[in-house]
Formats: sequence, structure tokens, C-alpha cells
Amino acid sequence: MLVFALLFFPLHAHSSNPTILPGLPERFQSGLRRAVFFLTSVGAGCYLIYVTNSFGYMAVMKQAPPLGCLWVWSVIELELHWAVLSLAGVGIYVWAGGYSIK
Repeated sequence: MLVFALLFFPLHAHSSNPTILPGLPERFQSGLRRAVFFLTSVGAGCYLIYVTNSFGYMAVMKQAPPLGCLWVWSVIELELHWAVLSLAGVGIYVWAGGYSIK
């Protein structure tokens, strides 16, 4: 839970913290934020599919809740077209890897 609190403040755009990376010009801040959430959503989604298809029950029960929360949060923070593109990326990973969603 502490990890999500530490991630939420610097990554969530709000008026008291408009910058993600100090020293980076303001015009690049939203692109950096979008890239971080896009890569996080694709990475967390693909790893969640991998974990649920490759490991046993206890490993899935330990890893799936934080991965799922990170995946959903990342998708929600993205604009609609980026969110759909990240979900399509995870879908391609499922299809290419021969994984099943049960």
C-alpha cells in the first residue's frame, strides 16, 4: 500500500504538483506522464497474464492483487485512445503467447 501512495503523488496530475520530473520543461511533462502510465499498463497487464498462466495458486494470490490494481490505475489515468492501445497491446501478448483468459 505504501508503494501506491508513493507512486500516486508524483504521477497523478494536480495543481499542487504539476511536474513529474523537476528540471524537465513543462511542455514535456504530460508526455512523460502518458509514457509512464502507458508502459506501466502494458507491462503490468502482460505480467499479470503471465503470472496467472504460469504459476501456482499461492503465487497468483500473492502477486495478482497489486498487479491488477496497478494495471487498472494505469489504464484509468490514460486518455481513451492510449488506454485502448495499451489494452490492445496486452491482447496481442495474450494471442502471441498462446495464453488463455479463464
